[in-house]
Amino acid sequence: MQSASGLPGLSLKHLFTLECELDAPLIVGNNGGGSERRIIPLKGGTFSGLINGKVLPLGFDALLMQTDLTARPDAKYCLQTDEGETFLVHSEGVRHPPEGSDVATLHVSEYTFLLRLKLETGSPRLAYLNTAIIVGSAKRQDASIKYDAYMLEQHLEKRSS
Repeated sequence: MQSASGLPGLSLKHLFTLECELDAPLIVGNNGGGSERRIIPLKGGTFSGLINGKVLPLGFDALLMQTDLTARPDAKYCLQTDEGETFLVHSEGVRHPPEGSDVATLHVSEYTFLLRLKLETGSPRLAYLNTAIIVGSAKRQDASIKYDAYMLEQHLEKRSS
């Protein structure tokens, strides 16, 4: 499959869905530029899809909340597969209110996130994740977050022999 320009086409492959419980945020305060830093501990959770396992309770999101209520998550946390393999996840992105909404009356669950994820592992079976381009779509609940992670795939033409 090629793109309109003739280059190899791209598609997204669902990697996993993650659900994680969050602890109460620690408010670091205003950074002087009008934004507020919040440290949100991750309590643990699960993920399932092409790989399955649990979110280990040793990560956090150093969320930056801007004055327009746009949030910039910057999280680091560890996942462990059902087979015992571990990997580090670094997710960054942006969360903003729905277009045209009244931010004064929005509940936290009405916001959505776009994420980019970097995964790092020493597992030979999961080594492809070290160089994968992974994006996500997320939604926050009262005390949890849920996101779908997708791996970008490039469709190369098979060479004939």
